[in-house]
Parts: sequence; structure tokens; C-alpha cells
Amino acid sequence: QNTLAFPWRYVGYLEVAQGGNQVGTCTGTLISRHVVLTAAHCFYSAEHGVRRDVSFYPGLDGRKSPLGRFKAKDIVFLKPVEDELDNNYDVAFVLLEKSPYTVGQFQYGRTIPFGVVNDSHFEDSREDFPLALVAAGYPTLDADHAMSGKLIVRSTTRYRNSVIAGKTNQFEHRAMTEVGTSGGPIFAVDPLYNRFALIGLISAQRKWSDGDAWGVGIKINPFSQKRIQQVVARYEPDYQVAGRHAVQARTAQTAAR
Repeated sequence: QNTLAFPWRYVGYLEVAQGGNQVGTCTGTLISRHVVLTAAHCFYSAEHGVRRDVSFYPGLDGRKSPLGRFKAKDIVFLKPVEDELDNNYDVAFVLLEKSPYTVGQFQYGRTIPFGVVNDSHFEDSREDFPLALVAAGYPTLDADHAMSGKLIVRSTTRYRNSVIAGKTNQFEHRAMTEVGTSGGPIFAVDPLYNRFALIGLISAQRKWSDGDAWGVGIKINPFSQKRIQQVVARYEPDYQVAGRHAVQARTAQTAAR
């Protein structure tokens, strides 16, 4: 995978210090000059609280980091964390000390567009929904159980609303579930124009009693998108997050075919 091509250069490897020589790994997406969108569970546990020693490597390609390493100055959660995370909104923001937009191809100023897909599009019975979902992430280990650092991109047309009561902001998919991919982006792709819209995040894996395993995604719903815009506006008042309206309209037209 060419990690410097659009949109993959916005996807990066997250390294979370856990004390001693231990690190956790996740995946995140740069959505503005200083803000990375990812999964909340990468940074919080009831035992240790919030871990804030985090580094972001956009466009990492194996051992090569062509765009550099960027340290976090803070972690912000989509919903406030009290005693435990709300895994129905497993979303957090990494605020970077320095912007990756000062290097490489980020200087062209293009941003990742968001899209909101209706719940009906995730119905398991839908056979006619033509949009593929494409997920991207950095699995911790490769086939030989060595540290990977390689961006993996997979597509699927198999997804459905969560069947767990109360988990209305979750959906299930067949794209990607490996350790290290948590927080990675899930895009809806317009097959006519090859246009990407960020509609969700990789969260977890769910195994059923029959052994069937599905990935769990978190939807970027209107509430999430409003909160994303608020966080970016707070830290970057002059920056506009790419809107969803044109992408959503294009998605709706495609789905209607």
C-alpha cells in the first residue's frame, strides 16, 4: 500500500506508552492540522486511567516513517469518561504538539471528508447497497508474529447493524479485527467516482457462540460529527472540518441506483 497516497497518508500508527518498556498500538486518522481521530479504549482503563504519552506516525511504512513522529499534548474523549468507557461511543481525539501539515504532501491542504450513512444502510437484509466499506489499520503483528508497521487496507460489502440491545451506534463488519487496528478509519467508497467518506472507526471484535466473528465499528453519526467539529474548532478556530453534505448527497444518489 502506498502510504503517501490519498487518503492513506492521513492514516497513522499510534504508539501508547504503558510503563516500563511496554507499549500499546492503535491506528488513527488525521482530521485537521493537529487532531487525530481514533478509539477511546486505546488510552483508558479503569486500572490505569488515561495514558497520555502517545506518538503518531502518519504514513508509516514498515520501519520507515516518511512524514515523521508527532507527540501528543493531550487526549480528549468524545464522551466524558467516569468509571468506565461507553463502548457505544468508543471515540477519542489525540491533540498533537506539532502539525504534520508542515511536511510532505499535507502541505497541499486536502482534508478527509466525513459521511453519515443511514442506519437502514447497515441492515443485514440489504442486498442492493452498492457501497463497499474500506477499513485501514496497522496490525501489531505480521504473519510471522513480528512487529509489523505495515498499513493494511481491506474492503467488504458485508456489514450490518449491531444486534446487541442498546448498541445502536455500533455496527458489525467483515473488514478488519486485528490487534493494533483499533481506531482505524472505515470509509464508504463511491464506486462511480472512487470517492472516500469517513463513516466509522474500527473498535473491537465480536465472537458469537457458533464461532462466527465480526468486527465492531463505531458509526460517525450526527452527534459524533458535531462533537468532532466542536473539538477541532476549540483547538483550531480557523480550521474547517470537511463537511458531509456533498458526500452524503453523492452517497445517497449512489445507494439509490
